[in-house]
Amino acid sequence: MSQRNISEINIVEANKCNIPKIIHQMWKDNNVPEHWLESPKEWKRLFPDFAHMFWTDVTMREFMVQHYNWFLPIYDGYKYPIQRSDSFRCFMLHFYGGIYSDLDIVPTSNFTYLFENTNAEVYLPMTQNILSFTNCLMMSQKKARFWETTFKVMKERANKNYWLTHFQIIFSTGPQMLTKSVEIYNQPIGLLPRNIISQNMTNPEIKDNTYTKALYGRSWHRWDSTIITGIYVNRNLIYKGLFMLLIYWIYLFKFINMCIFPSQNMDINLNI
Repeated sequence: MSQRNISEINIVEANKCNIPKIIHQMWKDNNVPEHWLESPKEWKRLFPDFAHMFWTDVTMREFMVQHYNWFLPIYDGYKYPIQRSDSFRCFMLHFYGGIYSDLDIVPTSNFTYLFENTNAEVYLPMTQNILSFTNCLMMSQKKARFWETTFKVMKERANKNYWLTHFQIIFSTGPQMLTKSVEIYNQPIGLLPRNIISQNMTNPEIKDNTYTKALYGRSWHRWDSTIITGIYVNRNLIYKGLFMLLIYWIYLFKFINMCIFPSQNMDINLNI
């Protein structure tokens, strides 16, 4: 990824918040699962001067019909509901600005000072794993031009086949789409600190020094996402296991070779 497209945010004390004071969250309907209720509660408590806008499948589509109906054929054509919610958050932040947060992210403090007195129009965090931008927590000014780039990338990728469901989602509307948009955008974006989100999404019981904490999420994950995530989380053990397996096969090959060609091995030893 080209570093010229990323600008570190200067963290300074200030009185002015340069993004609209709106917090956006969403679920398929108004019946938020009980294990996620802490998230909207804490956003409202820690950001009392921010409006809280909650979106459902119905209100998201109504918004798209009213403001971005040119994208409706793609929006309605997405195979997976998560693709619609992923794409919607780009259009919603373009239109309103503010903060978007997944329901499995709970703020532990008010961190508006991170984007005060800065000139970035969009603020994004990066993941620790594959160094991509994540769309689970995003901040934006109203009508930020960056989102127009995401519209183009989503349109270009709408009919592409990425084989596995996990890849279809993350490359068409998810984090990899967002990362590609950053790469081709010709203006800097605000890069939020790595600890803006907890890196223990795979194990919310582990506490770390972050501005947020993780709840168990993965509402869209299927078997392929579980396998891919499992491989990443246990990658060090897998590397060690593969190395030990390689050593085993080398010694097994030598043993079999000595059993099949004993005289040849004896001759080699005598010649030595």
